[in-house]
Amino acid sequence: MKQKDVNTEDTFNEFITKVKPKLDIVETISQYVYLKKDGNNYIGKCPFHNDDSLSMKVIPSKNVFKCKDCGVGGDVLNFLVRIKKSTYRDIILGLVKEFEN
Repeated sequence: MKQKDVNTEDTFNEFITKVKPKLDIVETISQYVYLKKDGNNYIGKCPFHNDDSLSMKVIPSKNVFKCKDCGVGGDVLNFLVRIKKSTYRDIILGLVKEFEN
């Protein structure tokens, strides 16, 4: 997918609708953080601050993560934007390319 293909907000939202359900939040975050099972959820060290404890919780049933210490949280796309220090648009475009292959 070329960047020029995503030229309207509607088209961009369509790509988000197609890509986001394909992302498993636990699988994605565990590529960057060791996650430990904690009941129905997972916990790990937050990569967004100097974390000495397991302060980040991943809640698969809600498809979200949240750090109780620094307050960072959101969905899988928010995590990728922060961890890769990228833009939402670039993350989506990269995922579209990845899923097309």
